[in-house]
Amino acid sequence: MSKALWFNRTVSDDLMAILTGGGARELVELAVAEQESEPLFDLQLRRDTRGSNPVSWASLYYGLTSVLDLEERQGSVRLSAHKTHRSRGGFQEEWSDWQEPAKLDDAWPQVFAYLGRVVPTVDERWTGKEGAVHAAISSGTSDAYRIINREVSPGFTDQATKDAMMASWWQPLDESLRRGPSPEPWWPTDVTVGASPDFLAVDIGGRLAVIEAKHHSATGMIAKVPLQVGFYAKMFRTLLEEDDDALEAMEAMLRQRVALGLSRPGVLYLTRRREVVPVVAIGPKRPSKAGRERLWKVALSTSRALGDGVDPIELWYLDRQGRIEEIERPGDVV
Repeated sequence: MSKALWFNRTVSDDLMAILTGGGARELVELAVAEQESEPLFDLQLRRDTRGSNPVSWASLYYGLTSVLDLEERQGSVRLSAHKTHRSRGGFQEEWSDWQEPAKLDDAWPQVFAYLGRVVPTVDERWTGKEGAVHAAISSGTSDAYRIINREVSPGFTDQATKDAMMASWWQPLDESLRRGPSPEPWWPTDVTVGASPDFLAVDIGGRLAVIEAKHHSATGMIAKVPLQVGFYAKMFRTLLEEDDDALEAMEAMLRQRVALGLSRPGVLYLTRRREVVPVVAIGPKRPSKAGRERLWKVALSTSRALGDGVDPIELWYLDRQGRIEEIERPGDVV
């Protein structure tokens, strides 16, 4: 019987070998080099297991946007990028052809010249504020959590299954929101959710942390974040119940990040209790008093709708390198 939903982004051994040696290693080093500063580069691993020729790839982010993808299929590789970046950075079309890794090795000096040209053209909306927070979370500097993956979308059997499951996760949250006590203009209404939280991580207690990240200045939108991250936490709690292989896949993904140096050694393992915690990660400063109060009013009003297996929401205050300075929980709110 096919699974209703699943999640596995472990990449192929071939891609791991390509990223470990040769010119592609510099992509990893570019992300690792910034870990102790104020990072903007981040490298994330992906895999599409559909079809007879699964594709693995590594995405090089600059803030919120991917500026280069290195794809691998059955030992061959190619590069891709968004058309805007391609035109601005002078991306060479022959890089998009499937080819032997050794052939692409000859092109890496030109590829890094492309990156040098395209990075200064990236709009500040992708690098300022929220983009910087996302990059900091990905940097791997914190001992309190380890990032498993970024922009995390599980797979579904089909669209009808996805629609039905998403409706079942959202309905209790929507009902609790509409019963909420606040008549104030900022109270969230007509909230829409997708199927892709910002991050999956494992925290120091072995829980699966489902994270939505915001800049501290995001007062206008922060009230709806508890709904979004609560929904995502319910989604991944269901995933852990439905997909017996999910825990092992997530741990394998983390081991690959450690092997490349993208995450600190000493892997934190997910507990077999399958605990999930929704997290709002805010940095690099504290939000305004109004923003904090709005967030917690919504979080507390909808907490019962999270269901079994999902812990109460947590607010992580982060520094510029993504380290946790303070954790705030519902019991801390006066």
